Amino acid sequence: MGEGKLSPTSHNKMQKVFDYLLSAFVFLSATFYINGKTFYEAQDMVFKLGVAVLFILSLYLVPRRKLINPYVNAFLGLSLVVFLFGVPGSKEIMIEPLVKIFLGSMLFYLVCNYCGNRKLIYDAICAVVAVSFIMVMLQFFNVDPLCLNDRGMPSNHIIGLFGYKQNLGAYMALALPILLINKRWVFAGMALLMPFMSESWAAIGVMYIAVLFLIFYLSRKKFILSFVISLVVIVSIFALFLNKPHENLDLKNKLKLRWISQTKFLKVLMSNPYFGTGLGTFKYLSREIITIEPYGTWLDAGNDYLEYPMDMGLGVLFIIVGLYYYIWNKFKHSPSRELVGIMAGLITIALGIAFHTYKNHPNLITISIVMLGLFEIVKKEEKCV
Repeated sequence: MGEGKLSPTSHNKMQKVFDYLLSAFVFLSATFYINGKTFYEAQDMVFKLGVAVLFILSLYLVPRRKLINPYVNAFLGLSLVVFLFGVPGSKEIMIEPLVKIFLGSMLFYLVCNYCGNRKLIYDAICAVVAVSFIMVMLQFFNVDPLCLNDRGMPSNHIIGLFGYKQNLGAYMALALPILLINKRWVFAGMALLMPFMSESWAAIGVMYIAVLFLIFYLSRKKFILSFVISLVVIVSIFALFLNKPHENLDLKNKLKLRWISQTKFLKVLMSNPYFGTGLGTFKYLSREIITIEPYGTWLDAGNDYLEYPMDMGLGVLFIIVGLYYYIWNKFKHSPSRELVGIMAGLITIALGIAFHTYKNHPNLITISIVMLGLFEIVKKEEKCV
């Protein structure tokens, strides 16, 4: 036996340790909280330490696969180019985001090439949904002391352990197709209910599209019936919603705010189209840009399709489009039920980042990377059958 090599028995034990720690990492990335810290700070710490621990464990394992994603590598390469040749004087700001991009890429390859039991990941998602549902119910009845947003301030919204209702809705929208395809009916019901309880309307719309996609691939007859019934229900609910003067005014204000903010941020992008303003520099832009009266200061662009190129230049959009084509091209050839469920989850990400910034939230970025890794694994196994 070569030096540093584990015996088969020891290797199997280490593989089990890796798989259980990976599932624990997935669970903690969306539920971990430290008193006195924000959800972002606590879960960001889990992300950094968790990837490091998983990497160290992987050094004792033989890779189960040798998967490489050219677009993940291209994204990492562009990040380095922006760091080296981007806006002068912003390198100190860019160091931490660059490290996180490296860690995210590392997590992707750890999942792709070392994950041996993806059922444990699905179990971890169920656990996240269950814990979140308990917290949401406590918040619904106003008995939860942890109903704090990502600034550590009391929130008037139902947010679970996610800091923002948008984060809660986005996570549950992604989880629902996975739970349905694995027949985790109770947890699927919880995931379905929470975006409605938190009034995360964008997440509800994204989740609706993902479920229709799921039904379309599993049963065309059920798809037509489901589409017609659900469309009637949604139009009826929306009509009732608009009949309420307060809700109608609120919707108009949100659309107006969206238009004002996105046009302001687009001007920033077009002033730095090649390398952007630098990784993670959004919150350091002038207050004139990120403050919109009377709504206050924005912490992010509220749209990853806009914030990524603001940070890294327009080239990142070509990488994103290339990644989507790469995923779809792999998916369309005889997908299994499990792959359809994962693909539906990935669709919620592709749609959701147009309405919310996933990249600045460890809970969302972790589950997104893990799902992309699982997509690669399942597709690889299909080819081997």
